[in-house]
Amino acid sequence: MKWDLQMGKISAVFTRPYLHFDLSEVQCKRIVEGALTLLNKTGIQCKSKIVQRFVATNSGIRVSTDRVYFTRDFLEDYLVHMQAAYRPAESDGHFHQDAPWSSLNIADLRTGTVRSATENDLIRAVRLYEGMGIYGTVPPVVIGTIEPRYRDLLSTKVCLESSQSFGAPMDTPSERNLDLFVKMFEVVGRKPNVLVELIINPLRFNDLNLEFLLRHRGDERINISIGAGMPCSGSTAPLMFPAAFSLAFGEGLAASIFTHLCTGEYPMVGATLGLFDFRYANYVVGSPEWFLLDMVSRKLFQYLTGSIFHGGAFLSLARWPDAQAVHDHTVSAVLQGLQGARRFSGSGQLSHDEVFSPEIVVIDRDILAAAERIAQGIEWEEDLDRSSEVIHEGLNKGHFLDNESTLSNFRDFFFAGNLFRGMNLDQWRKRGSIPLIEEASRMVDRIVAEYVFKRSVDKIRELEHIYQYAIKR
Repeated sequence: MKWDLQMGKISAVFTRPYLHFDLSEVQCKRIVEGALTLLNKTGIQCKSKIVQRFVATNSGIRVSTDRVYFTRDFLEDYLVHMQAAYRPAESDGHFHQDAPWSSLNIADLRTGTVRSATENDLIRAVRLYEGMGIYGTVPPVVIGTIEPRYRDLLSTKVCLESSQSFGAPMDTPSERNLDLFVKMFEVVGRKPNVLVELIINPLRFNDLNLEFLLRHRGDERINISIGAGMPCSGSTAPLMFPAAFSLAFGEGLAASIFTHLCTGEYPMVGATLGLFDFRYANYVVGSPEWFLLDMVSRKLFQYLTGSIFHGGAFLSLARWPDAQAVHDHTVSAVLQGLQGARRFSGSGQLSHDEVFSPEIVVIDRDILAAAERIAQGIEWEEDLDRSSEVIHEGLNKGHFLDNESTLSNFRDFFFAGNLFRGMNLDQWRKRGSIPLIEEASRMVDRIVAEYVFKRSVDKIRELEHIYQYAIKR
Protein backbone atom coordinates (compact mmCIF):
# COMPACT_ATOMS: atom_id res chain seq x y z
CA MET A 1 0.00 0.00 0.00
CA LYS A 2 1.19 3.52 -0.61
CA TRP A 3 -0.17 6.97 0.03
CA ASP A 4 -0.56 8.79 -3.25
CA LEU A 5 -0.95 12.58 -3.17
CA GLN A 6 -3.08 13.71 -6.11
CA MET A 7 -5.37 16.67 -6.74
CA GLY A 8 -5.58 17.73 -3.11
CA LYS A 9 -6.62 14.27 -1.87
CA ILE A 10 -4.82 11.37 -0.27
CA SER A 11 -6.20 8.04 -1.41
CA ALA A 12 -5.18 4.59 -0.26
CA VAL A 13 -4.61 2.43 -3.32
CA PHE A 14 -3.19 -1.06 -3.74
CA THR A 15 -0.49 -0.79 -6.37
CA ARG A 16 2.04 -3.47 -5.50
CA PRO A 17 0.69 -5.80 -2.82
CA TYR A 18 2.98 -8.46 -4.27
CA LEU A 19 5.64 -7.07 -6.56
CA HIS A 20 5.90 -10.13 -8.82
CA PHE A 21 2.19 -9.90 -9.69
CA ASP A 22 2.40 -6.26 -10.72
CA LEU A 23 2.34 -7.39 -14.33
CA SER A 24 4.47 -5.61 -16.86
CA GLU A 25 3.36 -5.17 -20.45
CA VAL A 26 5.86 -7.87 -21.43
CA GLN A 27 4.29 -10.34 -18.97
CA CYS A 28 0.78 -9.58 -20.26
CA LYS A 29 1.96 -10.09 -23.84
CA ARG A 30 3.32 -13.49 -22.85
CA ILE A 31 -0.08 -14.53 -21.49
CA VAL A 32 -1.75 -13.47 -24.73
CA GLU A 33 0.99 -15.06 -26.84
CA GLY A 34 0.52 -18.34 -24.97
CA ALA A 35 -3.23 -18.26 -25.69
CA LEU A 36 -2.77 -17.55 -29.40
CA THR A 37 -0.19 -20.33 -29.72
CA LEU A 38 -2.55 -22.74 -27.97
CA LEU A 39 -5.47 -22.03 -30.32
CA ASN A 40 -3.17 -22.16 -33.34
CA LYS A 41 -1.15 -25.29 -32.52
CA THR A 42 -3.40 -27.32 -30.19
CA GLY A 43 -6.84 -26.07 -31.17
CA ILE A 44 -10.05 -26.60 -29.21
CA GLN A 45 -12.09 -29.79 -29.18
CA CYS A 46 -15.41 -29.75 -31.03
CA LYS A 47 -17.26 -32.96 -31.93
CA SER A 48 -20.47 -31.41 -33.25
CA LYS A 49 -20.64 -31.88 -37.01
CA ILE A 50 -23.13 -29.03 -37.20
CA VAL A 51 -20.70 -26.64 -35.54
CA GLN A 52 -17.74 -27.99 -37.52
CA ARG A 53 -19.49 -27.26 -40.82
CA PHE A 54 -20.46 -23.79 -39.60
CA VAL A 55 -17.00 -22.66 -38.49
CA ALA A 56 -15.12 -24.31 -41.38
CA THR A 57 -16.68 -21.90 -43.88
CA ASN A 58 -14.66 -19.06 -42.36
CA SER A 59 -11.24 -18.18 -43.71
CA GLY A 60 -8.55 -18.71 -41.09
CA ILE A 61 -10.38 -21.57 -39.33
CA ARG A 62 -9.91 -25.25 -40.05
CA VAL A 63 -11.31 -28.44 -38.54
CA SER A 64 -9.26 -31.61 -38.17
CA THR A 65 -9.93 -34.73 -36.09
CA ASP A 66 -12.66 -33.09 -34.00
CA ARG A 67 -10.55 -30.03 -33.19
CA VAL A 68 -10.90 -26.46 -34.41
CA TYR A 69 -7.71 -24.57 -35.25
CA PHE A 70 -7.17 -20.89 -35.98
CA THR A 71 -4.40 -19.32 -38.05
CA ARG A 72 -2.13 -16.75 -36.39
CA ASP A 73 -3.27 -14.07 -38.79
CA PHE A 74 -6.92 -14.77 -37.98
CA LEU A 75 -6.29 -14.67 -34.22
CA GLU A 76 -4.20 -11.51 -34.30
CA ASP A 77 -6.73 -9.75 -36.54
CA TYR A 78 -9.61 -10.85 -34.29
CA LEU A 79 -7.82 -9.61 -31.19
CA VAL A 80 -7.34 -6.17 -32.77
CA HIS A 81 -11.03 -5.97 -33.71
CA MET A 82 -12.15 -7.19 -30.27
CA GLN A 83 -10.07 -4.53 -28.55
CA ALA A 84 -11.27 -1.80 -30.92
CA ALA A 85 -14.92 -2.76 -30.42
CA TYR A 86 -14.74 -2.72 -26.62
CA ARG A 87 -16.62 0.05 -24.85
CA PRO A 88 -16.06 0.38 -21.10
CA ALA A 89 -19.10 -0.14 -18.89
CA GLU A 90 -20.26 3.14 -17.41
CA SER A 91 -19.67 3.64 -13.70
CA ASP A 92 -20.92 6.41 -11.45
CA GLY A 93 -18.00 5.76 -9.11
CA HIS A 94 -20.18 4.45 -6.29
CA PHE A 95 -20.19 0.89 -4.97
CA HIS A 96 -23.28 -1.15 -5.90
CA GLN A 97 -24.60 -4.32 -4.29
CA ASP A 98 -25.84 -6.86 -6.84
CA ALA A 99 -27.73 -10.13 -6.67
CA PRO A 100 -26.13 -13.59 -6.36
CA TRP A 101 -26.24 -16.72 -8.44
CA SER A 102 -28.72 -19.41 -7.38
CA SER A 103 -28.08 -21.31 -4.15
CA LEU A 104 -29.59 -24.70 -3.38
CA ASN A 105 -29.77 -24.23 0.40
CA ILE A 106 -30.65 -21.61 2.98
CA ALA A 107 -29.01 -20.83 6.32
CA ASP A 108 -31.98 -20.85 8.70
CA LEU A 109 -31.11 -18.94 11.89
CA ARG A 110 -34.40 -19.90 13.54
CA THR A 111 -33.62 -23.63 13.41
CA GLY A 112 -29.83 -23.33 13.39
CA THR A 113 -29.58 -25.51 10.28
CA VAL A 114 -28.65 -25.32 6.62
CA ARG A 115 -31.57 -26.85 4.75
CA SER A 116 -33.24 -27.03 1.35
CA ALA A 117 -35.12 -23.87 0.45
CA THR A 118 -38.91 -23.74 0.32
CA GLU A 119 -41.21 -21.66 -1.85
CA ASN A 120 -41.68 -19.21 1.02
CA ASP A 121 -37.89 -18.85 1.41
CA LEU A 122 -37.63 -17.82 -2.23
CA ILE A 123 -40.49 -15.32 -1.90
CA ARG A 124 -38.77 -13.73 1.10
CA ALA A 125 -35.45 -13.64 -0.75
CA VAL A 126 -36.72 -11.75 -3.81
CA ARG A 127 -38.70 -9.35 -1.62
CA LEU A 128 -35.60 -8.71 0.47
CA TYR A 129 -33.45 -7.92 -2.56
CA GLU A 130 -35.94 -5.73 -4.34
CA GLY A 131 -36.89 -4.07 -1.05
CA MET A 132 -33.22 -3.03 -0.87
CA GLY A 133 -33.19 -1.86 -4.49
CA ILE A 134 -31.24 -4.90 -5.73
CA TYR A 135 -32.51 -6.47 -8.95
CA GLY A 136 -31.40 -9.70 -10.59
CA THR A 137 -32.21 -12.55 -12.97
CA VAL A 138 -31.85 -16.13 -11.74
CA PRO A 139 -33.69 -17.09 -8.53
CA PRO A 140 -31.37 -16.20 -5.61
CA VAL A 141 -32.25 -19.48 -3.93
CA VAL A 142 -33.81 -22.48 -5.64
CA ILE A 143 -36.75 -24.42 -4.26
CA GLY A 144 -35.25 -27.72 -3.17
CA THR A 145 -38.33 -29.48 -1.88
CA ILE A 146 -39.43 -30.77 -5.32
CA GLU A 147 -37.98 -33.01 -8.01
CA PRO A 148 -34.83 -31.49 -9.56
CA ARG A 149 -36.30 -31.52 -13.08
CA TYR A 150 -38.99 -29.03 -12.00
CA ARG A 151 -36.82 -26.71 -9.89
CA ASP A 152 -36.01 -24.18 -12.58
CA LEU A 153 -39.60 -23.85 -13.76
CA LEU A 154 -41.17 -23.64 -10.29
CA SER A 155 -38.53 -21.26 -8.96
CA THR A 156 -38.93 -18.99 -11.99
CA LYS A 157 -42.72 -19.09 -11.64
CA VAL A 158 -42.48 -18.00 -8.00
CA CYS A 159 -40.04 -15.21 -8.94
CA LEU A 160 -42.34 -13.91 -11.67
CA GLU A 161 -45.26 -13.92 -9.24
CA SER A 162 -43.43 -12.15 -6.43
CA SER A 163 -40.81 -9.87 -8.00
CA GLN A 164 -40.25 -7.36 -10.76
CA SER A 165 -36.87 -8.63 -11.98
CA PHE A 166 -36.01 -12.14 -10.80
CA GLY A 167 -36.65 -15.36 -12.69
CA ALA A 168 -34.55 -17.21 -15.29
CA PRO A 169 -33.33 -20.73 -16.02
CA MET A 170 -30.04 -21.53 -14.29
CA ASP A 171 -28.80 -23.70 -17.16
CA THR A 172 -29.36 -23.69 -20.89
CA PRO A 173 -32.85 -25.24 -21.13
CA SER A 174 -34.11 -27.94 -23.45
CA GLU A 175 -36.20 -26.77 -26.40
CA ARG A 176 -39.41 -27.89 -24.68
CA ASN A 177 -38.56 -26.10 -21.46
CA LEU A 178 -37.43 -23.01 -23.35
CA ASP A 179 -40.90 -22.68 -24.84
CA LEU A 180 -42.39 -22.93 -21.34
CA PHE A 181 -40.05 -20.25 -20.01
CA VAL A 182 -40.96 -17.98 -22.92
CA LYS A 183 -44.67 -18.48 -22.25
CA MET A 184 -44.22 -17.66 -18.56
CA PHE A 185 -42.31 -14.48 -19.32
CA GLU A 186 -44.86 -13.40 -21.92
CA VAL A 187 -47.44 -13.37 -19.12
CA VAL A 188 -45.49 -10.62 -17.32
CA GLY A 189 -44.27 -8.79 -20.43
CA ARG A 190 -40.61 -9.78 -20.15
CA LYS A 191 -38.04 -11.93 -21.94
CA PRO A 192 -36.16 -14.75 -20.20
CA ASN A 193 -32.40 -14.41 -19.88
CA VAL A 194 -30.71 -17.63 -20.99
CA LEU A 195 -27.13 -18.39 -20.00
CA VAL A 196 -25.22 -20.32 -22.67
CA GLU A 197 -21.86 -21.67 -21.47
CA LEU A 198 -19.76 -22.28 -24.58
CA ILE A 199 -16.73 -23.90 -22.93
CA ILE A 200 -16.15 -27.12 -21.03
CA ASN A 201 -12.80 -26.82 -19.29
CA PRO A 202 -10.16 -27.69 -20.29
CA LEU A 203 -10.20 -26.50 -23.91
CA ARG A 204 -13.42 -28.07 -25.19
CA PHE A 205 -16.38 -26.47 -26.85
CA ASN A 206 -19.74 -27.33 -25.27
CA ASP A 207 -21.22 -28.87 -28.41
CA LEU A 208 -24.85 -28.87 -27.28
CA ASN A 209 -24.72 -25.23 -26.21
CA LEU A 210 -22.98 -24.15 -29.41
CA GLU A 211 -25.77 -25.79 -31.37
CA PHE A 212 -28.30 -24.02 -29.11
CA LEU A 213 -26.68 -20.66 -29.89
CA LEU A 214 -26.73 -21.41 -33.62
CA ARG A 215 -30.44 -22.22 -33.47
CA HIS A 216 -31.40 -19.23 -31.33
CA ARG A 217 -28.95 -16.48 -32.31
CA GLY A 218 -31.79 -14.54 -33.93
CA ASP A 219 -34.50 -15.55 -31.44
CA GLU A 220 -36.26 -12.33 -30.43
CA ARG A 221 -38.14 -14.11 -27.63
CA ILE A 222 -35.09 -14.42 -25.39
CA ASN A 223 -31.99 -12.58 -24.18
CA ILE A 224 -28.81 -14.65 -24.36
CA SER A 225 -25.82 -14.29 -22.03
CA ILE A 226 -22.60 -16.02 -23.03
CA GLY A 227 -20.37 -17.84 -20.55
CA ALA A 228 -16.82 -19.09 -21.15
CA GLY A 229 -16.54 -21.78 -18.49
CA MET A 230 -14.87 -21.80 -15.07
CA PRO A 231 -11.22 -22.83 -15.43
CA CYS A 232 -9.84 -24.09 -12.13
CA SER A 233 -6.11 -24.11 -11.41
CA GLY A 234 -5.11 -27.54 -10.17
CA SER A 235 -7.90 -29.47 -11.88
CA THR A 236 -9.01 -28.03 -15.24
CA ALA A 237 -6.08 -25.62 -15.56
CA PRO A 238 -2.43 -25.87 -14.49
CA LEU A 239 -1.39 -24.78 -11.02
CA MET A 240 1.41 -22.93 -12.76
CA PHE A 241 1.55 -19.37 -13.98
CA PRO A 242 1.31 -17.80 -16.50
CA ALA A 243 0.31 -21.12 -18.16
CA ALA A 244 -3.07 -21.17 -16.40
CA PHE A 245 -3.85 -17.64 -17.55
CA SER A 246 -2.89 -18.43 -21.14
CA LEU A 247 -5.24 -21.43 -21.11
CA ALA A 248 -8.08 -19.40 -19.55
CA PHE A 249 -7.64 -16.53 -22.00
CA GLY A 250 -7.45 -18.96 -24.92
CA GLU A 251 -10.75 -20.57 -23.88
CA GLY A 252 -12.38 -17.17 -23.47
CA LEU A 253 -11.07 -16.02 -26.84
CA ALA A 254 -12.46 -19.15 -28.53
CA ALA A 255 -15.88 -18.44 -26.97
CA SER A 256 -15.71 -14.83 -28.13
CA ILE A 257 -14.81 -15.89 -31.68
CA PHE A 258 -17.70 -18.34 -31.93
CA THR A 259 -20.10 -15.71 -30.57
CA HIS A 260 -18.80 -13.28 -33.19
CA LEU A 261 -19.35 -15.80 -35.98
CA CYS A 262 -22.95 -16.21 -34.80
CA THR A 263 -23.84 -12.60 -34.05
CA GLY A 264 -21.25 -10.28 -35.59
CA GLU A 265 -20.37 -8.90 -32.16
CA TYR A 266 -16.91 -8.89 -30.55
CA PRO A 267 -17.42 -9.82 -26.87
CA MET A 268 -14.46 -8.76 -24.73
CA VAL A 269 -12.96 -11.53 -22.61
CA GLY A 270 -10.26 -11.75 -19.97
CA ALA A 271 -8.83 -14.64 -17.98
CA THR A 272 -10.55 -15.48 -14.70
CA LEU A 273 -9.36 -18.48 -12.70
CA GLY A 274 -10.66 -20.48 -9.78
CA LEU A 275 -8.62 -22.82 -7.57
CA PHE A 276 -8.89 -26.49 -6.66
CA ASP A 277 -8.07 -27.36 -3.04
CA PHE A 278 -6.95 -31.00 -2.87
CA ARG A 279 -7.52 -31.12 0.90
CA TYR A 280 -11.28 -30.84 0.44
CA ALA A 281 -11.68 -31.54 -3.29
CA ASN A 282 -13.34 -28.14 -3.47
CA TYR A 283 -13.50 -25.25 -5.93
CA VAL A 284 -12.03 -22.38 -3.93
CA VAL A 285 -13.04 -18.71 -4.08
CA GLY A 286 -12.28 -15.83 -1.73
CA SER A 287 -9.05 -17.34 -0.40
CA PRO A 288 -5.79 -15.37 -0.20
CA GLU A 289 -4.55 -17.27 -3.26
CA TRP A 290 -7.74 -16.55 -5.18
CA PHE A 291 -7.28 -12.82 -4.65
CA LEU A 292 -3.73 -13.00 -6.00
CA LEU A 293 -5.08 -14.59 -9.18
CA ASP A 294 -7.84 -11.98 -9.31
CA MET A 295 -5.22 -9.21 -9.21
CA VAL A 296 -3.51 -10.75 -12.23
CA SER A 297 -6.84 -11.04 -14.07
CA ARG A 298 -7.57 -7.37 -13.47
CA LYS A 299 -4.13 -6.30 -14.67
CA LEU A 300 -4.54 -8.39 -17.83
CA PHE A 301 -7.97 -6.88 -18.48
CA GLN A 302 -6.50 -3.40 -18.13
CA TYR A 303 -3.72 -4.32 -20.56
CA LEU A 304 -6.24 -5.60 -23.12
CA THR A 305 -8.74 -2.76 -22.85
CA GLY A 306 -6.98 0.22 -21.31
CA SER A 307 -9.82 0.29 -18.76
CA ILE A 308 -10.39 -0.73 -15.15
CA PHE A 309 -12.62 -3.77 -14.66
CA HIS A 310 -15.53 -2.62 -12.50
CA GLY A 311 -16.94 -6.07 -11.71
CA GLY A 312 -16.48 -7.57 -8.26
CA ALA A 313 -18.05 -10.23 -6.08
CA PHE A 314 -18.71 -11.13 -2.47
CA LEU A 315 -16.90 -14.45 -2.06
CA SER A 316 -16.78 -16.90 0.84
CA LEU A 317 -16.48 -20.59 1.57
CA ALA A 318 -18.15 -20.14 4.98
CA ARG A 319 -21.14 -22.46 5.36
CA TRP A 320 -22.93 -20.29 7.91
CA PRO A 321 -23.40 -16.52 8.50
CA ASP A 322 -20.53 -16.36 10.97
CA ALA A 323 -17.22 -14.57 11.52
CA GLN A 324 -15.62 -16.28 8.52
CA ALA A 325 -18.45 -15.14 6.24
CA VAL A 326 -18.14 -11.51 7.35
CA HIS A 327 -14.34 -11.66 7.13
CA ASP A 328 -14.38 -13.13 3.61
CA HIS A 329 -16.96 -10.69 2.27
CA THR A 330 -15.11 -7.75 3.82
CA VAL A 331 -11.82 -8.79 2.26
CA SER A 332 -13.63 -9.28 -1.07
CA ALA A 333 -15.13 -5.81 -1.04
CA VAL A 334 -12.04 -3.95 0.16
CA LEU A 335 -9.40 -5.68 -1.97
CA GLN A 336 -11.45 -5.59 -5.17
CA GLY A 337 -12.80 -2.12 -4.46
CA LEU A 338 -9.30 -0.68 -4.12
CA GLN A 339 -8.52 -2.13 -7.55
CA GLY A 340 -11.49 -0.42 -9.20
CA ALA A 341 -14.41 -2.83 -8.70
CA ARG A 342 -17.71 -0.99 -8.27
CA ARG A 343 -20.45 -3.60 -8.83
CA PHE A 344 -20.41 -6.58 -6.44
CA SER A 345 -22.44 -9.68 -7.22
CA GLY A 346 -22.90 -12.61 -4.85
CA SER A 347 -24.54 -10.66 -2.03
CA GLY A 348 -25.92 -13.08 0.58
CA GLN A 349 -24.16 -16.05 -0.97
CA LEU A 350 -22.00 -18.44 1.08
CA SER A 351 -20.09 -21.69 0.55
CA HIS A 352 -19.27 -20.34 -2.91
CA ASP A 353 -22.86 -20.62 -4.19
CA GLU A 354 -24.29 -23.47 -2.11
CA VAL A 355 -25.90 -21.48 0.73
CA PHE A 356 -28.06 -18.36 0.80
CA SER A 357 -28.19 -16.21 3.95
CA PRO A 358 -30.74 -13.36 4.18
CA GLU A 359 -28.85 -11.90 7.13
CA ILE A 360 -25.63 -11.70 5.13
CA VAL A 361 -27.46 -9.65 2.47
CA VAL A 362 -28.06 -6.79 4.92
CA ILE A 363 -24.61 -7.23 6.47
CA ASP A 364 -23.11 -6.99 2.97
CA ARG A 365 -24.73 -3.58 2.59
CA ASP A 366 -22.67 -2.26 5.51
CA ILE A 367 -19.53 -4.04 4.34
CA LEU A 368 -19.84 -2.43 0.92
CA ALA A 369 -20.51 1.01 2.35
CA ALA A 370 -17.40 0.72 4.53
CA ALA A 371 -15.30 -0.42 1.56
CA GLU A 372 -16.55 2.52 -0.46
CA ARG A 373 -15.59 4.85 2.38
CA ILE A 374 -12.03 3.51 2.30
CA ALA A 375 -11.84 3.95 -1.48
CA GLN A 376 -13.03 7.55 -1.20
CA GLY A 377 -9.88 8.51 0.69
CA ILE A 378 -9.28 11.67 2.70
CA GLU A 379 -9.97 15.25 1.71
CA TRP A 380 -6.67 17.13 1.90
CA GLU A 381 -6.52 20.81 2.83
CA GLU A 382 -3.83 22.38 0.64
CA ASP A 383 -4.02 25.83 2.23
CA LEU A 384 -1.36 25.73 4.97
CA ASP A 385 -2.50 29.06 6.41
CA ARG A 386 -6.02 27.68 6.87
CA SER A 387 -4.59 24.55 8.55
CA SER A 388 -2.56 26.68 10.98
CA GLU A 389 -5.61 28.82 11.72
CA VAL A 390 -7.72 25.78 12.62
CA ILE A 391 -4.98 24.37 14.86
CA HIS A 392 -4.66 27.65 16.78
CA GLU A 393 -8.44 27.93 17.18
CA GLY A 394 -8.47 24.52 18.84
CA LEU A 395 -5.46 25.25 21.00
CA ASN A 396 -7.08 28.41 22.32
CA LYS A 397 -10.20 26.46 23.38
CA GLY A 398 -8.42 23.31 24.45
CA HIS A 399 -10.45 21.15 22.05
CA PHE A 400 -11.78 20.95 18.49
CA LEU A 401 -15.28 19.71 19.30
CA ASP A 402 -17.13 22.80 18.09
CA ASN A 403 -14.59 23.92 15.51
CA GLU A 404 -16.18 24.84 12.20
CA SER A 405 -13.98 22.32 10.38
CA THR A 406 -15.15 19.52 12.70
CA LEU A 407 -18.81 20.40 12.31
CA SER A 408 -18.65 20.75 8.54
CA ASN A 409 -16.57 17.61 7.92
CA PHE A 410 -18.02 15.14 10.43
CA ARG A 411 -21.01 13.94 8.42
CA ASP A 412 -19.05 13.24 5.24
CA PHE A 413 -15.93 11.91 6.93
CA PHE A 414 -17.44 9.15 9.08
CA PHE A 415 -18.95 5.95 7.73
CA ALA A 416 -22.47 5.46 9.09
CA GLY A 417 -23.62 1.85 8.90
CA ASN A 418 -27.06 0.38 9.44
CA LEU A 419 -25.57 -2.42 11.55
CA PHE A 420 -21.91 -1.55 12.09
CA ARG A 421 -21.98 1.29 14.61
CA GLY A 422 -19.26 2.90 16.67
CA MET A 423 -21.08 2.83 20.03
CA ASN A 424 -19.33 1.82 23.25
CA LEU A 425 -20.26 -1.08 25.54
CA ASP A 426 -22.58 0.93 27.80
CA GLN A 427 -24.47 2.36 24.82
CA TRP A 428 -24.86 -1.13 23.36
CA ARG A 429 -26.22 -2.47 26.65
CA LYS A 430 -28.76 0.33 26.87
CA ARG A 431 -29.99 -0.64 23.40
CA GLY A 432 -30.69 -4.18 24.60
CA SER A 433 -27.32 -5.91 23.98
CA ILE A 434 -28.66 -7.32 20.71
CA PRO A 435 -26.13 -9.50 18.84
CA LEU A 436 -25.40 -8.19 15.36
CA ILE A 437 -26.70 -11.30 13.62
CA GLU A 438 -30.02 -11.01 15.49
CA GLU A 439 -30.28 -7.35 14.57
CA ALA A 440 -29.61 -8.31 10.95
CA SER A 441 -32.39 -10.90 11.13
CA ARG A 442 -34.85 -8.30 12.44
CA MET A 443 -33.82 -5.95 9.65
CA VAL A 444 -34.51 -8.70 7.09
CA ASP A 445 -38.01 -9.23 8.52
CA ARG A 446 -38.73 -5.51 8.38
CA ILE A 447 -37.58 -5.07 4.77
CA VAL A 448 -39.52 -8.13 3.60
CA ALA A 449 -42.68 -6.99 5.39
CA GLU A 450 -42.50 -3.52 3.85
CA TYR A 451 -42.10 -4.77 0.27
CA VAL A 452 -45.57 -5.31 -1.14
CA PHE A 453 -45.16 -6.07 -4.86
CA LYS A 454 -47.30 -8.93 -6.18
CA ARG A 455 -48.68 -9.91 -9.58
CA SER A 456 -52.37 -9.71 -10.30
CA VAL A 457 -54.53 -12.75 -9.60
CA ASP A 458 -55.12 -13.28 -13.33
CA LYS A 459 -51.40 -13.36 -14.14
CA ILE A 460 -50.66 -15.67 -11.21
CA ARG A 461 -53.38 -18.00 -12.50
CA GLU A 462 -51.82 -17.99 -16.00
CA LEU A 463 -48.37 -18.76 -14.61
CA GLU A 464 -49.75 -21.61 -12.51
CA HIS A 465 -51.54 -23.03 -15.56
CA ILE A 466 -48.28 -23.12 -17.55
CA TYR A 467 -46.44 -24.77 -14.68
CA GLN A 468 -49.14 -27.41 -14.16
CA TYR A 469 -49.03 -28.21 -17.87
CA ALA A 470 -45.25 -28.67 -17.59
CA ILE A 471 -45.37 -31.17 -14.74
CA LYS A 472 -48.26 -33.18 -16.22
CA ARG A 473 -46.98 -33.51 -19.79
